[in-house]
Amino acid sequence: MKKKKKEKRKKKKEKENGKREKKKRKEKRKKNRNKNKDEKDDKEEKKEYQKHEKYDQEEKEEN
Repeated sequence: MKKKKKEKRKKKKEKENGKREKKKRKEKRKKNRNKNKDEKDDKEEKKEYQKHEKYDQEEKEEN
């Protein structure tokens, strides 16, 4: 009887640990995705800024 209860508790603990680890991995992926998205947005903003910068420079040269 005691052995069964012990095994049951052990299985329950392992299951909880698995859920916890799965949640950690999920959070890590989510952070990574957000980080990559932010970097991509920054690059796009930089490109956009450079376009405007170039256009302004051309305008100054014409005048």
